[in-house]
Amino acid sequence: MRRNTWTPLAATFAAALGIVCVPYTASPAPFVQTNLVSDIAGLATITDSSLVNPWGVSRTTTSPFWISDQGTNLTNLWSVIGPTTVTKMTAVNPPTGNIAIPTLGAGPAQGPTGQVSNQNPSPSSFPVGMGGNGGSAHFIFANLNGTISAWDTGPTAFIQVTTPGANYSGLAINQAQTQLYAANQAGTGSINVFNSSFGPVSLGAGAFARPTAISALGLVPFNVGHQWQYLRNLRALRACSPERGYRGDGSRGGFH
Repeated sequence: MRRNTWTPLAATFAAALGIVCVPYTASPAPFVQTNLVSDIAGLATITDSSLVNPWGVSRTTTSPFWISDQGTNLTNLWSVIGPTTVTKMTAVNPPTGNIAIPTLGAGPAQGPTGQVSNQNPSPSSFPVGMGGNGGSAHFIFANLNGTISAWDTGPTAFIQVTTPGANYSGLAINQAQTQLYAANQAGTGSINVFNSSFGPVSLGAGAFARPTAISALGLVPFNVGHQWQYLRNLRALRACSPERGYRGDGSRGGFH
């Protein structure tokens, strides 16, 4: 399991892309890296053993940063003030502040990856059922085990979507906050779409068509992001995984 340190610059980039499978390259001046949180003792301002392979990042205009800890099946909240002051927010589930993301079965591919905040004001938007209280989800998480979980309160999220055979490595929400897009790197790869009730949505066979040259490279969707009216899709070789961060071929596509 690869271990990671979270920095402000990394957090900003991760919020858009979830995770990037390339070695870290130092930023040119005037950027200065400050290690805020790490699971490795002595490496950062705060040592927290839950922060193993942090992946997706999201927030609202008023919330702290929410981090997906893929290696420990958790999410937690971090407040960053200025460039170097970081505090773990524990009020949502004291004393640790960690919120559990459900696993599925006993397979090795588990853990939250991409995540989004749901800011749709409708009280019925993305309801947290399946064991939850039915309230509108505040945060939603994709998982390597092919599930999508949602949280609105309490110590755990609840699985709302289970797609057999899927491997979700990224998640996006549209500008209207009514649809989810999950990057599925299983098989030949796909983008799975869900409505605000977590029901599957079909956009037609050609909705996310890829050029023949891209298909020939064996690239699969690794992440997905929504910006303005465009859906952006990052593709990479399947060898580019959370456990094996190889440099390799990649592509990015845009869909209107």
